[in-house]
Amino acid sequence: MDHHILQQGLDCVRSNDVNGLRELSASLPSYVNREYLFQRIYLSACTHGRIEIKAWLMELYDHMDPVSKIGLKPTLTYGKYVRNYK
Repeated sequence: MDHHILQQGLDCVRSNDVNGLRELSASLPSYVNREYLFQRIYLSACTHGRIEIKAWLMELYDHMDPVSKIGLKPTLTYGKYVRNYK
């Protein structure tokens, strides 16, 4: 995993930049683990209370293959509660 790409995504979440995340998503190289990137960015969006980013990520989730959806389901459940404990 290229940590520079992950850091760019997390910076976009902190600055609430949905368009930056869209551009980053469109330019991802094929070797990047998209599920891991989704998980980290989704949890960061939940922690920072970024509703627009979470909505856009849920759109991405709807278009994922079934195996990826099954793997990410616990992340979505955890994301509901992460903001309440901060």
